[in-house]
Amino acid sequence: MYAKYSLILLLASYLFACNSQPIRSEVQTPQEDINALVANSLAYAQRDALPLARSTIERALINDPQHVAANNVAGLIYGRMREHDLAVLHFNTALASAPEDYSTLNNYANYLCDSGDKSSAIELFLSAAANHSNPNQEIAYTNAGLCAMRIPDTSAAAEYFIRALSVQADNQIALFQLAKINYRYQLGEQALDYLLRYARENSHTPETLKLGIQISRLNNNQALADNYLSMLQNQFPDSAQYQWALSKRQQ
Repeated sequence: MYAKYSLILLLASYLFACNSQPIRSEVQTPQEDINALVANSLAYAQRDALPLARSTIERALINDPQHVAANNVAGLIYGRMREHDLAVLHFNTALASAPEDYSTLNNYANYLCDSGDKSSAIELFLSAAANHSNPNQEIAYTNAGLCAMRIPDTSAAAEYFIRALSVQADNQIALFQLAKINYRYQLGEQALDYLLRYARENSHTPETLKLGIQISRLNNNQALADNYLSMLQNQFPDSAQYQWALSKRQQ
């Protein structure tokens, strides 16, 4: 569930603003409003209408081939359509005009991480995080961590998650991932601390409750393990995590 975080939250504020506009259906003049076309294209893409998204963003690029937001969204769309060369071309075109644009850096990094070039992706995520005008630096750090986990480079991932918490102390993904990492390294008390910090601001999920059981058993705290099991039973009785917990209890 957490891997989707990067795909949902990495649009910059100006793209969110564009997306809030309705799709226009009327006939446009040759000099169409590029911002409206970008917004419409993004809206189509979010509805999985990729051919419409593509044709719309291509109309925007005809009007201004160097337009940063248009090239950024084009990169997203071509990436979704698995047209690698075009995706890279448009992301790079956007960065050539605005090398510190945190939205393009984040989106391009996301695409590269999914495409297999994780080292380059992490460099771009960190560039986005280093931009102090970026209102969501914690997202860039978190995504650097998620990408590092896929290498896997757990040590680097932990560093990036800690940086995310230095920006946003209640970042739920960073807290959950750090709880998992510390559990993996048999650091039970540290793992529990991160999980408790997570629970102060966020609702539990089947995965966090399963992790709570695992951490409690590592810490030889059966009462706490039973408490997590009870929450799992009451809140998610049909989950795979509850079935896992039952099978472990019977062993």
